[in-house]
Amino acid sequence: MTLTYQQLFGRRGSINVRVVLLSLLIGGIVVLGGEEVAVADEVSVTPVVSLEQEYEWQDELPAPLEQPESVPAAEPGQGFLLIDRGELAALPTSGSAWDYLRQQAARAGGSGHLANYDDRDPYNRVPAKHLAAALVHARTGDRAARAVVVRALDGLRGTEERSSTVGTSSSDRLLATVRQLPAWIMAADLVGYQSSAFTQWLRVLVDKPIGTHGRWRTIRGCSDDAANNWGAMATQARVAIAAYLRDEAALAAASARFGRFLGDRSLATQFRKTSDFDLSFVAVPAGANPSTDWTAVNPVGPKSGIIVEDLSRSAGSYPRWDRSGIGYTHETLGAMLTTATLLDAVGRPPWEWSDRAILRAANWLNSVGRINGDWSLNKWPAWVLNHVYGASFPTTRALMGRQIGFTDWLYG
Repeated sequence: MTLTYQQLFGRRGSINVRVVLLSLLIGGIVVLGGEEVAVADEVSVTPVVSLEQEYEWQDELPAPLEQPESVPAAEPGQGFLLIDRGELAALPTSGSAWDYLRQQAARAGGSGHLANYDDRDPYNRVPAKHLAAALVHARTGDRAARAVVVRALDGLRGTEERSSTVGTSSSDRLLATVRQLPAWIMAADLVGYQSSAFTQWLRVLVDKPIGTHGRWRTIRGCSDDAANNWGAMATQARVAIAAYLRDEAALAAASARFGRFLGDRSLATQFRKTSDFDLSFVAVPAGANPSTDWTAVNPVGPKSGIIVEDLSRSAGSYPRWDRSGIGYTHETLGAMLTTATLLDAVGRPPWEWSDRAILRAANWLNSVGRINGDWSLNKWPAWVLNHVYGASFPTTRALMGRQIGFTDWLYG
């Protein structure tokens, strides 16, 4: 079982014997937060306490974590993958967005499990909470927050091979892995995590068969093949690995694949259609063949910005779509923004590519009133879009996403 740092050691560092004994006796974990998830690839769960409620219920903030002597401080290096060091140093350490970040950082602990969707613990987005702890360390120098992240990263290797503890099927193990990797890698970058075993694992991981899906088995293979949320998530993981390793050849190949995804048909090769592909959602320039010249993100017309494969998950054909198609579209938008953030950090900014394809995808969602989605994990992108493009999308509290989150503090 898994306990958080705060549960084990309390707010001042003394071990909480009652929590440990009670937890061992009951052999379980109390659900403190969660949400109802309606995307078809996930199990639908009705929360005991929703994330919106979780944001409000803790009035007293956790005290700063104690600083252990055994964990070295991060050494200065290049700019962070998530945010510029100077920008991070200027961010506030007060206010509701900072308070929420600290709350989630204090709830980080235990080990990650890449074979679980979102690494739910249960349903609590373990990678995002460790990213929060990494941000707290990077902003304040809190070494105990760093220690929590380091311990989790030390235990992350190989978890893509373990059976899921939350019911994720073996055929979805690759998807579970690529959903989580960027948050873990950005956390590693923020705390200056250096481990030869970790870097070697990442080098191998991109081409390692993961899970039992009939079509998509490796990160690189899925990124090259799929123009849907699977492919977008695989590409964000592929870029995150290459960016962390500072592997220029891998970055060039991954960024070309992302460029093709956004609509540049001169880059790489065409994606393969899935069984969900619905030609009615496709839009191509005059003279192009919609059946062969389609792109992941539509380039023109009233369908501009539609992510074809994901909106095709709707029950109907264009101009009808449903909550399922919108949900998968949001999955891909989040992956696109994560990929773009990482590429920007390593000097390959893609924000203007293919006539601002990322912004056009967001504009389409906004045109149908769904820029902030239906679930709490979809609230963070609007803040990034407004920051990068100077847009004015409606925003709400960013909360935690699959990959980033906390963007009302990062970019608010």
